[in-house]
Amino acid sequence: MSGAVLGISGLRIGVKDAGGVRELTRGVSLEVRRGEFFALVGESGSGKTITAQTALGFLPRPGGVLLEGDVRLEGEPVFSMPEERLRELRGGRVGMVFQEPSSALDPLMRVGDQMREAVRLHGKAGDVEKRVREMARSVELPERVIDAWPHELSGGMLQRAVVAMALAHRPALLVADEPTTALDVTIQAQVLDLLDRLRRETGVSVLFVTHNLALVAQRADRLAVMQRGEIVEEGTPAEFFRAPRHPYSRRLLAAVPRLPEVLEPAPEERPAPEGPALAEARGLRVRFPAKFSLFGKPKEWVEAVRGVDLAVRADSALGLVGESGSGKSTLGQTLLGLIRPSEGEVFLDGRLVSDAKGFAKRSAEEERRLRRAFQIVFQDTGSSLNPRMTVRQILSLPMIRHGLCGRADAERKCAELLDMVELPRDSLSRFPHAFSGGQRQRIAVARALSLRPKLLVCDEIVSALDVTVQAQILALLKRLRAELGLSLLFIAHDLAVVREVCEEVAVMKDGEIVERGPCASVFARPSEPYTKKLLAAVPRVGEG
Repeated sequence: MSGAVLGISGLRIGVKDAGGVRELTRGVSLEVRRGEFFALVGESGSGKTITAQTALGFLPRPGGVLLEGDVRLEGEPVFSMPEERLRELRGGRVGMVFQEPSSALDPLMRVGDQMREAVRLHGKAGDVEKRVREMARSVELPERVIDAWPHELSGGMLQRAVVAMALAHRPALLVADEPTTALDVTIQAQVLDLLDRLRRETGVSVLFVTHNLALVAQRADRLAVMQRGEIVEEGTPAEFFRAPRHPYSRRLLAAVPRLPEVLEPAPEERPAPEGPALAEARGLRVRFPAKFSLFGKPKEWVEAVRGVDLAVRADSALGLVGESGSGKSTLGQTLLGLIRPSEGEVFLDGRLVSDAKGFAKRSAEEERRLRRAFQIVFQDTGSSLNPRMTVRQILSLPMIRHGLCGRADAERKCAELLDMVELPRDSLSRFPHAFSGGQRQRIAVARALSLRPKLLVCDEIVSALDVTVQAQILALLKRLRAELGLSLLFIAHDLAVVREVCEEVAVMKDGEIVERGPCASVFARPSEPYTKKLLAAVPRVGEG
Protein backbone atom coordinates (compact mmCIF):
# COMPACT_ATOMS: atom_id res chain seq x y z
CA MET A 1 0.00 0.00 0.00
CA SER A 2 3.05 2.29 0.20
CA GLY A 3 2.74 3.31 -3.49
CA ALA A 4 -0.92 4.29 -3.13
CA VAL A 5 -2.09 7.91 -2.98
CA LEU A 6 -4.86 6.78 -0.60
CA GLY A 7 -4.65 3.64 1.49
CA ILE A 8 -7.48 2.44 3.74
CA SER A 9 -6.86 -0.64 5.84
CA GLY A 10 -9.34 -2.52 8.06
CA LEU A 11 -11.49 0.57 8.60
CA ARG A 12 -14.24 0.26 11.20
CA ILE A 13 -16.21 3.45 11.88
CA GLY A 14 -19.07 3.61 14.35
CA VAL A 15 -21.50 6.16 15.72
CA LYS A 16 -22.63 6.44 19.32
CA ASP A 17 -26.37 6.39 19.96
CA ALA A 18 -28.71 5.46 22.80
CA GLY A 19 -28.07 1.75 22.28
CA GLY A 20 -24.28 2.00 22.32
CA VAL A 21 -22.00 2.13 19.28
CA ARG A 22 -23.45 1.19 15.90
CA GLU A 23 -20.97 0.13 13.19
CA LEU A 24 -21.20 1.96 9.87
CA THR A 25 -18.20 0.39 8.11
CA ARG A 26 -16.86 -3.08 8.79
CA GLY A 27 -13.22 -3.73 7.99
CA VAL A 28 -13.01 -1.71 4.75
CA SER A 29 -9.69 -1.96 2.89
CA LEU A 30 -8.89 -0.33 -0.45
CA GLU A 31 -6.21 1.69 -2.20
CA VAL A 32 -6.32 4.38 -4.86
CA ARG A 33 -3.21 4.43 -7.02
CA ARG A 34 -1.55 7.49 -8.53
CA GLY A 35 -3.46 8.83 -11.54
CA GLU A 36 -6.20 6.23 -11.12
CA PHE A 37 -9.96 6.62 -11.47
CA PHE A 38 -11.30 4.40 -8.68
CA ALA A 39 -15.08 3.99 -8.34
CA LEU A 40 -16.83 3.13 -5.09
CA VAL A 41 -20.36 1.89 -5.83
CA GLY A 42 -23.36 0.67 -3.84
CA GLU A 43 -26.79 1.63 -2.62
CA SER A 44 -27.65 4.56 -0.35
CA GLY A 45 -26.60 3.71 3.20
CA SER A 46 -23.92 1.23 2.14
CA GLY A 47 -21.13 3.36 3.66
CA LYS A 48 -19.64 4.81 0.45
CA THR A 49 -19.64 8.46 1.48
CA ILE A 50 -18.43 7.74 5.02
CA THR A 51 -15.52 5.73 3.62
CA ALA A 52 -14.63 8.45 1.10
CA GLN A 53 -14.71 11.23 3.68
CA THR A 54 -12.12 9.45 5.82
CA ALA A 55 -9.60 10.58 3.19
CA LEU A 56 -10.13 14.08 4.62
CA GLY A 57 -10.09 12.89 8.22
CA PHE A 58 -13.83 13.38 8.70
CA LEU A 59 -15.97 11.22 10.98
CA PRO A 60 -19.79 11.23 11.08
CA ARG A 61 -21.36 13.85 13.34
CA PRO A 62 -22.55 13.66 15.99
CA GLY A 63 -21.00 10.71 17.78
CA GLY A 64 -18.68 9.34 15.07
CA VAL A 65 -15.77 7.21 16.35
CA LEU A 66 -12.85 5.39 14.74
CA LEU A 67 -13.09 1.85 16.13
CA GLU A 68 -10.24 0.29 14.21
CA GLY A 69 -8.13 0.64 11.09
CA ASP A 70 -5.80 3.03 9.36
CA VAL A 71 -6.15 5.70 6.66
CA ARG A 72 -3.05 7.06 4.92
CA LEU A 73 -2.69 9.81 2.37
CA GLU A 74 0.59 9.59 0.48
CA GLY A 75 1.89 7.48 3.36
CA GLU A 76 0.86 9.91 6.13
CA PRO A 77 -1.57 8.58 8.80
CA VAL A 78 -4.65 10.82 8.53
CA PHE A 79 -6.26 10.22 11.93
CA SER A 80 -3.12 10.84 13.95
CA MET A 81 -2.37 14.16 12.23
CA PRO A 82 -2.55 17.42 14.25
CA GLU A 83 -5.60 19.54 13.42
CA GLU A 84 -3.40 22.17 11.76
CA ARG A 85 -1.94 19.58 9.40
CA LEU A 86 -5.43 18.27 8.60
CA ARG A 87 -6.53 21.77 7.60
CA GLU A 88 -3.55 22.00 5.26
CA LEU A 89 -4.47 18.63 3.79
CA ARG A 90 -8.12 19.53 3.10
CA GLY A 91 -8.15 21.61 -0.03
CA GLY A 92 -4.38 21.26 -0.39
CA ARG A 93 -3.48 17.61 -0.95
CA VAL A 94 -7.11 16.40 -1.09
CA GLY A 95 -9.94 18.12 -2.96
CA MET A 96 -13.62 17.35 -2.46
CA VAL A 97 -16.52 17.65 -4.92
CA PHE A 98 -19.98 17.10 -3.46
CA GLN A 99 -23.19 15.87 -5.06
CA GLU A 100 -25.09 19.15 -4.86
CA PRO A 101 -22.98 22.13 -5.97
CA SER A 102 -25.64 24.65 -4.93
CA SER A 103 -25.20 23.58 -1.29
CA ALA A 104 -21.40 23.47 -1.57
CA LEU A 105 -21.24 27.13 -2.63
CA ASP A 106 -22.19 30.12 -0.46
CA PRO A 107 -25.26 31.76 -2.07
CA LEU A 108 -24.26 35.15 -0.61
CA MET A 109 -20.83 35.23 -2.30
CA ARG A 110 -20.04 35.62 -5.98
CA VAL A 111 -18.43 32.58 -7.56
CA GLY A 112 -15.18 34.47 -8.17
CA ASP A 113 -14.93 35.51 -4.51
CA GLN A 114 -15.24 31.88 -3.46
CA MET A 115 -12.54 30.88 -5.93
CA ARG A 116 -10.28 33.65 -4.57
CA GLU A 117 -10.87 32.39 -1.05
CA ALA A 118 -9.83 28.87 -2.10
CA VAL A 119 -6.60 30.27 -3.56
CA ARG A 120 -5.73 32.36 -0.48
CA LEU A 121 -6.51 29.66 2.11
CA HIS A 122 -3.96 27.17 0.85
CA GLY A 123 -1.70 29.15 -1.45
CA LYS A 124 1.14 31.61 -1.22
CA ALA A 125 0.62 35.32 -1.71
CA GLY A 126 0.77 36.18 -5.38
CA ASP A 127 -1.38 37.19 -8.31
CA VAL A 128 -4.70 35.82 -7.05
CA GLU A 129 -6.68 37.22 -9.99
CA LYS A 130 -4.40 35.54 -12.49
CA ARG A 131 -4.73 32.21 -10.67
CA VAL A 132 -8.55 32.49 -10.52
CA ARG A 133 -8.70 33.06 -14.26
CA GLU A 134 -6.39 30.10 -14.85
CA MET A 135 -8.71 27.97 -12.70
CA ALA A 136 -11.74 29.08 -14.72
CA ARG A 137 -10.01 28.28 -18.00
CA SER A 138 -8.86 24.87 -16.73
CA VAL A 139 -12.49 23.77 -16.27
CA GLU A 140 -13.71 25.61 -19.41
CA LEU A 141 -15.71 28.26 -17.55
CA PRO A 142 -16.25 31.59 -19.33
CA GLU A 143 -14.76 34.53 -17.43
CA ARG A 144 -18.21 36.09 -16.94
CA VAL A 145 -18.92 33.30 -14.42
CA ILE A 146 -16.32 34.81 -12.05
CA ASP A 147 -18.62 37.78 -11.40
CA ALA A 148 -21.82 35.71 -11.27
CA TRP A 149 -23.84 34.65 -8.23
CA PRO A 150 -24.40 30.90 -7.75
CA HIS A 151 -28.15 31.17 -8.44
CA GLU A 152 -27.41 32.62 -11.88
CA LEU A 153 -25.60 29.48 -13.08
CA SER A 154 -26.80 26.07 -14.25
CA GLY A 155 -25.98 22.91 -12.30
CA GLY A 156 -23.24 21.99 -14.77
CA MET A 157 -21.59 25.42 -14.50
CA LEU A 158 -21.75 25.29 -10.70
CA GLN A 159 -20.17 21.85 -10.65
CA ARG A 160 -17.33 23.09 -12.88
CA ALA A 161 -16.70 25.93 -10.42
CA VAL A 162 -16.61 23.45 -7.51
CA VAL A 163 -14.16 21.24 -9.44
CA ALA A 164 -11.97 24.28 -10.13
CA MET A 165 -11.80 25.11 -6.41
CA ALA A 166 -11.14 21.48 -5.47
CA LEU A 167 -8.20 21.39 -7.90
CA ALA A 168 -6.93 24.90 -7.12
CA HIS A 169 -3.72 23.61 -5.50
CA ARG A 170 -3.18 20.55 -7.70
CA PRO A 171 -4.09 17.95 -5.06
CA ALA A 172 -2.88 14.38 -5.14
CA LEU A 173 -6.43 13.07 -4.66
CA LEU A 174 -9.87 14.29 -5.70
CA VAL A 175 -12.81 12.78 -3.80
CA ALA A 176 -15.95 13.15 -5.95
CA ASP A 177 -19.12 12.19 -4.08
CA GLU A 178 -21.95 11.62 -6.61
CA PRO A 179 -20.89 14.76 -8.54
CA THR A 180 -23.07 14.04 -11.61
CA THR A 181 -26.21 12.56 -10.03
CA ALA A 182 -28.44 15.60 -10.49
CA LEU A 183 -27.05 16.55 -13.94
CA ASP A 184 -28.58 15.70 -17.30
CA VAL A 185 -26.78 13.27 -19.59
CA THR A 186 -24.97 15.80 -21.78
CA ILE A 187 -23.74 17.94 -18.85
CA GLN A 188 -22.84 14.74 -16.99
CA ALA A 189 -20.67 13.67 -19.92
CA GLN A 190 -19.01 17.10 -20.05
CA VAL A 191 -18.12 17.05 -16.33
CA LEU A 192 -16.68 13.53 -16.61
CA ASP A 193 -14.73 14.44 -19.76
CA LEU A 194 -13.36 17.39 -17.78
CA LEU A 195 -12.25 15.12 -14.91
CA ASP A 196 -10.60 12.74 -17.38
CA ARG A 197 -8.69 15.59 -19.02
CA LEU A 198 -7.56 17.09 -15.72
CA ARG A 199 -6.46 13.65 -14.54
CA ARG A 200 -4.29 13.23 -17.62
CA GLU A 201 -2.84 16.74 -17.34
CA THR A 202 -2.20 16.89 -13.57
CA GLY A 203 -1.90 13.22 -12.56
CA VAL A 204 -4.56 13.64 -9.85
CA SER A 205 -6.14 10.43 -8.57
CA VAL A 206 -9.95 10.28 -8.39
CA LEU A 207 -12.03 8.44 -5.81
CA PHE A 208 -15.46 8.54 -7.47
CA VAL A 209 -18.46 7.68 -5.28
CA THR A 210 -21.49 6.77 -7.36
CA HIS A 211 -24.50 4.52 -7.81
CA ASN A 212 -24.43 4.91 -11.60
CA LEU A 213 -22.97 1.67 -12.95
CA ALA A 214 -23.08 2.89 -16.54
CA LEU A 215 -20.64 5.68 -15.67
CA VAL A 216 -18.39 3.16 -13.93
CA ALA A 217 -18.39 0.95 -17.02
CA GLN A 218 -17.17 3.82 -19.20
CA ARG A 219 -14.80 5.71 -16.90
CA ALA A 220 -13.30 3.68 -14.05
CA ASP A 221 -9.93 1.92 -13.98
CA ARG A 222 -10.98 -0.15 -10.97
CA LEU A 223 -14.04 -0.38 -8.73
CA ALA A 224 -15.19 -1.66 -5.36
CA VAL A 225 -18.77 -2.60 -4.47
CA MET A 226 -20.02 -1.80 -0.96
CA GLN A 227 -22.95 -3.37 0.88
CA ARG A 228 -23.87 -2.65 4.51
CA GLY A 229 -20.50 -1.18 5.35
CA GLU A 230 -18.39 -3.88 3.71
CA ILE A 231 -16.60 -4.22 0.38
CA VAL A 232 -18.08 -7.33 -1.20
CA GLU A 233 -16.31 -7.20 -4.57
CA GLU A 234 -13.36 -5.43 -6.17
CA GLY A 235 -11.80 -5.54 -9.61
CA THR A 236 -11.77 -3.94 -13.04
CA PRO A 237 -14.97 -2.89 -14.82
CA ALA A 238 -14.34 -5.52 -17.51
CA GLU A 239 -14.25 -8.27 -14.89
CA PHE A 240 -17.20 -6.91 -12.97
CA PHE A 241 -19.58 -6.42 -15.90
CA ARG A 242 -18.59 -9.67 -17.58
CA ALA A 243 -19.07 -11.90 -14.54
CA PRO A 244 -19.98 -10.25 -11.21
CA ARG A 245 -19.07 -12.64 -8.41
CA HIS A 246 -21.23 -11.48 -5.51
CA PRO A 247 -25.06 -11.88 -5.46
CA TYR A 248 -25.41 -8.23 -4.43
CA SER A 249 -23.36 -7.13 -7.47
CA ARG A 250 -25.62 -9.18 -9.73
CA ARG A 251 -28.69 -7.57 -8.13
CA LEU A 252 -27.27 -4.08 -8.76
CA LEU A 253 -26.63 -4.87 -12.41
CA ALA A 254 -30.10 -6.35 -12.89
CA ALA A 255 -31.71 -3.15 -11.56
CA VAL A 256 -30.06 -0.82 -14.12
CA PRO A 257 -32.58 0.55 -16.69
CA ARG A 258 -31.03 -0.16 -20.07
CA LEU A 259 -31.16 1.60 -23.38
CA PRO A 260 -29.98 -0.96 -25.96
CA GLU A 261 -27.49 -0.07 -28.65
CA VAL A 262 -30.15 -0.76 -31.30
CA LEU A 263 -33.73 0.17 -30.51
CA GLU A 264 -36.65 -1.23 -32.45
CA PRO A 265 -40.29 -0.38 -31.80
CA ALA A 266 -41.76 -3.18 -29.71
CA PRO A 267 -44.63 -4.98 -31.48
CA GLU A 268 -46.68 -5.02 -28.25
CA GLU A 269 -46.22 -1.29 -27.64
CA ARG A 270 -49.47 0.48 -26.77
CA PRO A 271 -50.91 2.83 -29.40
CA ALA A 272 -50.87 6.56 -28.76
CA PRO A 273 -53.68 7.51 -26.35
CA GLU A 274 -56.81 8.93 -27.96
CA GLY A 275 -58.72 9.87 -24.78
CA PRO A 276 -59.64 13.36 -23.60
CA ALA A 277 -56.85 15.73 -22.59
CA LEU A 278 -56.44 15.90 -18.82
CA ALA A 279 -53.90 18.74 -19.04
CA GLU A 280 -53.30 20.82 -22.15
CA ALA A 281 -51.13 23.79 -23.12
CA ARG A 282 -51.91 25.87 -26.19
CA GLY A 283 -49.33 28.33 -27.50
CA LEU A 284 -47.72 28.46 -24.07
CA ARG A 285 -44.99 30.99 -23.33
CA VAL A 286 -43.44 31.63 -19.92
CA ARG A 287 -41.02 34.51 -19.26
CA PHE A 288 -39.14 35.39 -16.09
CA PRO A 289 -37.38 38.68 -15.28
CA ALA A 290 -33.59 38.25 -15.42
CA LYS A 291 -32.38 41.75 -14.53
CA PHE A 292 -34.01 44.71 -12.83
CA SER A 293 -33.55 48.46 -13.04
CA LEU A 294 -32.52 50.62 -10.10
CA PHE A 295 -36.23 51.07 -9.31
CA GLY A 296 -37.00 47.35 -9.35
CA LYS A 297 -38.59 47.16 -12.80
CA PRO A 298 -37.62 44.21 -15.06
CA LYS A 299 -35.32 45.28 -17.88
CA GLU A 300 -34.26 41.86 -19.20
CA TRP A 301 -36.29 38.67 -19.53
CA VAL A 302 -35.55 34.96 -19.91
CA GLU A 303 -38.05 32.96 -21.96
CA ALA A 304 -38.24 29.51 -20.34
CA VAL A 305 -41.10 28.14 -22.49
CA ARG A 306 -41.63 29.22 -26.08
CA GLY A 307 -44.90 28.58 -27.90
CA VAL A 308 -45.52 25.03 -26.62
CA ASP A 309 -48.58 22.96 -27.55
CA LEU A 310 -48.80 19.84 -25.38
CA ALA A 311 -51.55 17.54 -24.13
CA VAL A 312 -51.41 14.75 -21.55
CA ARG A 313 -54.33 12.41 -22.14
CA ALA A 314 -56.22 10.01 -19.93
CA ASP A 315 -54.64 6.58 -19.37
CA SER A 316 -51.24 7.67 -20.68
CA ALA A 317 -47.68 8.19 -19.50
CA LEU A 318 -45.84 10.99 -21.32
CA GLY A 319 -42.12 11.47 -20.77
CA LEU A 320 -40.70 15.01 -20.96
CA VAL A 321 -36.94 15.00 -21.52
CA GLY A 322 -34.24 17.56 -22.19
CA GLU A 323 -31.17 19.18 -20.68
CA SER A 324 -31.14 21.35 -17.57
CA GLY A 325 -32.62 24.73 -18.45
CA SER A 326 -34.67 23.36 -21.35
CA GLY A 327 -37.92 24.39 -19.62
CA LYS A 328 -39.21 20.94 -18.55
CA SER A 329 -40.01 21.75 -14.92
CA THR A 330 -41.41 25.18 -15.79
CA LEU A 331 -43.75 23.59 -18.33
CA GLY A 332 -44.89 20.94 -15.84
CA GLN A 333 -45.61 23.49 -13.11
CA THR A 334 -47.39 25.84 -15.53
CA LEU A 335 -49.61 22.97 -16.67
CA LEU A 336 -50.72 22.50 -13.05
CA GLY A 337 -51.50 26.20 -12.62
CA LEU A 338 -48.54 26.81 -10.31
CA ILE A 339 -46.93 29.34 -12.69
CA ARG A 340 -48.82 31.94 -14.69
CA PRO A 341 -48.16 31.87 -18.44
CA SER A 342 -46.96 34.99 -20.25
CA GLU A 343 -48.88 33.95 -23.38
CA GLY A 344 -51.15 31.07 -24.31
CA GLU A 345 -53.69 29.03 -22.38
CA VAL A 346 -53.68 26.12 -19.94
CA PHE A 347 -56.62 23.74 -19.59
CA LEU A 348 -57.23 21.12 -16.90
CA ASP A 349 -60.04 18.66 -17.51
CA GLY A 350 -61.20 20.82 -20.40
CA ARG A 351 -61.52 23.97 -18.25
CA LEU A 352 -59.39 27.07 -18.71
CA VAL A 353 -57.26 27.52 -15.58
CA SER A 354 -54.81 30.24 -16.65
CA ASP A 355 -53.74 32.47 -19.50
CA ALA A 356 -51.78 35.69 -19.99
CA LYS A 357 -54.52 37.63 -18.15
CA GLY A 358 -54.03 35.57 -14.99
CA PHE A 359 -55.55 32.59 -13.22
CA ALA A 360 -59.18 31.86 -14.10
CA LYS A 361 -61.72 32.60 -11.39
CA ARG A 362 -63.47 29.55 -9.99
CA SER A 363 -65.44 28.58 -6.96
CA ALA A 364 -63.80 27.14 -3.86
CA GLU A 365 -65.35 23.75 -4.65
CA GLU A 366 -64.02 23.81 -8.22
CA GLU A 367 -60.58 24.81 -6.93
CA ARG A 368 -60.56 21.87 -4.49
CA ARG A 369 -61.67 19.47 -7.21
CA LEU A 370 -58.89 20.53 -9.56
CA ARG A 371 -56.26 20.39 -6.81
CA ARG A 372 -57.36 16.86 -5.93
CA ALA A 373 -57.27 15.68 -9.54
CA PHE A 374 -53.81 17.04 -10.43
CA GLN A 375 -50.85 16.38 -8.16
CA ILE A 376 -47.07 16.79 -8.39
CA VAL A 377 -44.12 14.95 -6.81
CA PHE A 378 -40.86 16.93 -6.71
CA GLN A 379 -37.26 15.75 -6.98
CA ASP A 380 -36.08 17.01 -3.60
CA THR A 381 -38.07 15.31 -0.84
CA GLY A 382 -35.91 17.11 1.73
CA SER A 383 -37.65 20.39 0.89
CA SER A 384 -41.07 19.07 -0.20
CA LEU A 385 -41.81 17.13 3.02
CA ASN A 386 -42.32 19.16 6.21
CA PRO A 387 -39.51 18.06 8.58
CA ARG A 388 -41.64 18.95 11.63
CA MET A 389 -44.54 16.69 10.69
CA THR A 390 -44.79 12.94 11.15
CA VAL A 391 -45.73 10.72 8.22
CA ARG A 392 -49.19 10.38 9.78
CA GLN A 393 -49.67 14.16 9.65
CA ILE A 394 -48.17 14.48 6.15
CA LEU A 395 -50.60 11.90 4.74
CA SER A 396 -53.73 12.69 6.73
CA LEU A 397 -53.79 16.49 6.47
CA PRO A 398 -54.58 16.67 2.69
CA MET A 399 -57.35 14.04 3.01
CA ILE A 400 -58.96 15.80 5.98
CA ARG A 401 -58.79 19.25 4.36
CA HIS A 402 -60.35 17.96 1.13
CA GLY A 403 -63.07 16.09 3.00
CA LEU A 404 -61.99 12.63 1.84
CA CYS A 405 -61.90 11.28 5.39
CA GLY A 406 -62.57 12.32 8.96
CA ARG A 407 -60.06 12.31 11.78
CA ALA A 408 -61.57 9.06 13.06
CA ASP A 409 -60.74 7.02 9.96
CA ALA A 410 -57.55 8.94 8.99
CA GLU A 411 -55.36 6.31 10.65
CA ARG A 412 -56.86 3.53 8.53
CA LYS A 413 -56.55 5.56 5.33
CA CYS A 414 -52.89 6.42 6.09
CA ALA A 415 -52.10 2.75 6.73
CA GLU A 416 -53.69 1.83 3.39
CA LEU A 417 -51.54 4.44 1.62
CA LEU A 418 -48.38 3.01 3.20
CA ASP A 419 -49.45 -0.46 2.02
CA MET A 420 -49.93 0.95 -1.47
CA VAL A 421 -46.37 2.33 -1.64
CA GLU A 422 -44.93 -0.70 0.18
CA LEU A 423 -43.79 0.98 3.40
CA PRO A 424 -44.26 -0.58 6.88
CA ARG A 425 -47.20 0.75 8.87
CA ASP A 426 -44.99 1.65 11.83
CA SER A 427 -43.60 4.47 9.62
CA LEU A 428 -46.60 6.64 10.56
CA SER A 429 -45.10 7.92 13.81
CA ARG A 430 -41.69 8.78 12.34
CA PHE A 431 -40.38 12.03 10.85
CA PRO A 432 -38.96 12.42 7.28
CA HIS A 433 -35.32 12.60 8.45
CA ALA A 434 -35.62 9.00 9.75
CA PHE A 435 -36.02 7.62 6.21
CA SER A 436 -33.71 7.04 3.25
CA GLY A 437 -34.10 9.04 0.04
CA GLY A 438 -36.06 6.24 -1.65
CA GLN A 439 -38.39 5.86 1.34
CA ARG A 440 -39.03 9.62 1.44
CA GLN A 441 -39.90 9.53 -2.24
CA ARG A 442 -42.46 6.78 -1.52
CA ILE A 443 -43.97 8.99 1.20
CA ALA A 444 -44.20 11.88 -1.30
CA VAL A 445 -45.92 9.59 -3.82
CA ALA A 446 -48.32 8.37 -1.09
CA ARG A 447 -49.18 11.98 -0.17
CA ALA A 448 -49.96 12.79 -3.81
CA LEU A 449 -52.08 9.64 -4.16
CA SER A 450 -53.99 10.40 -0.97
CA LEU A 451 -56.23 12.75 -3.00
CA ARG A 452 -56.93 10.13 -5.71
CA PRO A 453 -55.59 12.23 -8.61
CA LYS A 454 -56.21 11.64 -12.31
CA LEU A 455 -52.78 12.97 -13.32
CA LEU A 456 -49.49 12.79 -11.43
CA VAL A 457 -46.60 15.03 -12.53
CA CYS A 458 -43.28 13.42 -11.52
CA ASP A 459 -40.50 16.00 -11.68
CA GLU A 460 -37.10 14.18 -11.69
CA ILE A 461 -38.27 11.95 -8.84
CA VAL A 462 -35.67 9.18 -9.35
CA SER A 463 -32.63 11.14 -10.55
CA ALA A 464 -30.95 11.21 -7.11
CA LEU A 465 -31.78 7.60 -6.17
CA ASP A 466 -29.52 4.57 -6.50
CA VAL A 467 -30.35 1.96 -9.13
CA THR A 468 -32.15 -0.56 -6.92
CA VAL A 469 -34.34 2.05 -5.21
CA GLN A 470 -34.93 3.69 -8.59
CA ALA A 471 -36.11 0.35 -9.98
CA GLN A 472 -38.47 -0.06 -7.01
CA ILE A 473 -40.02 3.40 -7.53
CA LEU A 474 -40.46 2.78 -11.27
CA ALA A 475 -42.08 -0.60 -10.60
CA LEU A 476 -44.35 1.09 -8.05
CA LEU A 477 -45.46 3.73 -10.57
CA LYS A 478 -46.20 1.09 -13.20
CA ARG A 479 -48.26 -0.93 -10.70
CA LEU A 480 -50.18 2.14 -9.53
CA ARG A 481 -50.97 3.06 -13.11
CA ALA A 482 -52.46 -0.38 -13.70
CA GLU A 483 -54.41 -0.44 -10.42
CA LEU A 484 -55.63 3.18 -10.26
CA GLY A 485 -55.84 4.18 -13.93
CA LEU A 486 -53.34 6.96 -13.17
CA SER A 487 -51.89 9.14 -15.93
CA LEU A 488 -48.31 10.44 -15.70
CA LEU A 489 -46.30 13.39 -16.93
CA PHE A 490 -42.82 12.03 -16.21
CA ILE A 491 -40.12 14.72 -16.31
CA ALA A 492 -36.58 13.30 -16.43
CA HIS A 493 -33.15 13.60 -18.00
CA ASP A 494 -32.53 9.83 -17.98
CA LEU A 495 -33.82 8.49 -21.30
CA ALA A 496 -33.54 4.85 -20.23
CA VAL A 497 -35.83 5.56 -17.26
CA VAL A 498 -38.35 7.34 -19.52
CA ARG A 499 -38.48 4.35 -21.87
CA GLU A 500 -39.08 2.10 -18.86
CA VAL A 501 -42.17 4.03 -17.69
CA CYS A 502 -43.70 5.90 -20.63
CA GLU A 503 -45.38 5.11 -23.93
CA GLU A 504 -44.74 8.55 -25.40
CA VAL A 505 -41.90 11.04 -25.14
CA ALA A 506 -41.61 14.77 -25.87
CA VAL A 507 -38.13 16.27 -26.24
CA MET A 508 -37.56 19.86 -25.10
CA LYS A 509 -34.76 22.19 -26.16
CA ASP A 510 -34.49 25.88 -25.28
CA GLY A 511 -38.13 26.04 -24.20
CA GLU A 512 -39.57 24.32 -27.29
CA ILE A 513 -40.84 20.81 -28.05
CA VAL A 514 -38.56 19.71 -30.88
CA GLU A 515 -39.73 16.09 -31.21
CA ARG A 516 -42.58 13.93 -29.95
CA GLY A 517 -43.83 10.41 -30.55
CA PRO A 518 -43.91 6.85 -29.19
CA CYS A 519 -40.80 6.17 -27.08
CA ALA A 520 -39.47 3.24 -29.07
CA SER A 521 -39.97 5.04 -32.40
CA VAL A 522 -38.34 8.30 -31.26
CA PHE A 523 -35.41 6.49 -29.62
CA ALA A 524 -34.92 4.09 -32.54
CA ARG A 525 -35.28 6.66 -35.32
CA PRO A 526 -34.84 10.18 -33.91
CA SER A 527 -35.44 12.87 -36.51
CA GLU A 528 -33.90 15.82 -34.64
CA PRO A 529 -30.13 16.31 -34.19
CA TYR A 530 -30.75 17.34 -30.56
CA THR A 531 -32.52 14.03 -29.79
CA LYS A 532 -29.64 12.16 -31.41
CA LYS A 533 -27.19 14.11 -29.21
CA LEU A 534 -29.13 13.20 -26.05
CA LEU A 535 -29.17 9.53 -27.02
CA ALA A 536 -25.47 9.54 -27.86
CA ALA A 537 -24.65 11.00 -24.42
CA VAL A 538 -26.46 8.23 -22.49
CA PRO A 539 -23.88 6.07 -20.66
CA ARG A 540 -24.58 2.38 -21.30
CA VAL A 541 -23.91 -0.75 -19.31
CA GLY A 542 -22.38 -3.40 -21.55
CA GLU A 543 -24.48 -6.50 -22.09
CA GLY A 544 -21.44 -8.73 -21.76
